[in-house]
Amino acid sequence: MINLYDSFLDNPIVITVLIVVIFALVVLAVILIKKYVPFFKSDEKPKSPEEIAAEEVKRLVVDPDEENKGGAEGERDELLEEASRELASDAERLDEKDYSEEELSRATRPVEDEAALAAMERYAAEHPEESEAALEAQKKAESEDK
Repeated sequence: MINLYDSFLDNPIVITVLIVVIFALVVLAVILIKKYVPFFKSDEKPKSPEEIAAEEVKRLVVDPDEENKGGAEGERDELLEEASRELASDAERLDEKDYSEEELSRATRPVEDEAALAAMERYAAEHPEESEAALEAQKKAESEDK
């Protein structure tokens, strides 16, 4: 028989088997340490199927009154009631004409934040090519619509 490898450890099959054996020993050591060393033992006791079923039933069966009483849904309901009260008071305060004027004013009101307005004007002054390009694109879109 011809020996292609000078040493036993030069054989790739032996190297692969040794790596697998080393990992198996590490896994076995971890399992034994977890089982017998008190510091690494788990304190959780396994639950019986009856306990698991009781928890699931308790979680799934909820009284509808309790469900609506608290939590996020209760807060949401309170916020909705408060918003509807505010809308009702606003509707009483404004008649139809005043309401439409308020909407128009809100839609056409200038920017209230003066710092943001100044920053927008400064940017427009620094980049005139963008405003020109926007105007050209707007004109082109208007001509295509016609």
